[in-house]
Order: sequence, then C-alpha cells, then structure tokens
Amino acid sequence: MDGSSPGAHSAQTLAGDLSFGSDNLPNHLFLDAAENLYICETAANRIQLLSGSDLGIFASQGLNQPVGIAQRANGNFLVSNHGNGTIVELNAGGEVVQVVDTGLGAEVLYGITVRANGEIYVVADNRGDGSVFRVNMP
Repeated sequence: MDGSSPGAHSAQTLAGDLSFGSDNLPNHLFLDAAENLYICETAANRIQLLSGSDLGIFASQGLNQPVGIAQRANGNFLVSNHGNGTIVELNAGGEVVQVVDTGLGAEVLYGITVRANGEIYVVADNRGDGSVFRVNMP
C-alpha cells in the first residue's frame, strides 16, 4: 500500500480524437527533453505532437503505420513503419531526411530505440518469431 486514499488517483485526457482502426491503435509515445509528447497515430499514418496544451500533426509524409519513435543525438527522430518495414528519419520540423528499408519486410516492425553511442535497434515479429535487430543507418 502506498498510503494514499482510494479516491486520490485520477487520469486526465490530454489528447482526444486520435484515430483508431482495427489493430492499428495509437501505438507508441515518446517524450523529448523539452517534455513534448510525440504520439505514433498508427491508423492515421502520422505522428501527433502535444506541446503544452497544443495538439497538432508533427509528421505524415513517408509514414506507413508508424509504430515506434526514438530520437538520435543530433535531434532527428527515427520512426519505425510497420506497414512497409522502413525506418524514416525526420528532422526537428517533421520533414523527411531519409528513408531506409530494413530488409525485414512489411508488417513486422514494432519498437525502435537509439543507444547513446548511436546504435539503432528495432523489434520485429515474423508470425510470432520476435527478434531484436541492430540497423545500420548513415
């Protein structure tokens, strides 16, 4: 027990009206150092940005069922696309810098992360055979 009363916990809606469709729910959240919240809105093929109380589209170009987002040391973002097996690099303004085909195929990519040394890792699932891969990107 944490000592708090049962009614002391609550949840507050920060972003409503997100696109839900079949199995493609808003899939991943990323909070940057400035406390901006990035939301992978998988079914709508876009990334939403919640900055303070303002919610808007951060990126949609080049996205195909985005399911993961991470940030590189240079400030750019990497987005894993479930729909086509690519990783999209976006600049701080949400513009496409590069698109890399992982070679893993469509509908297998899920999460993505970047180590402090710059190494990029993705989680892929091929019909129940999940694996973690290191991806080389310039």
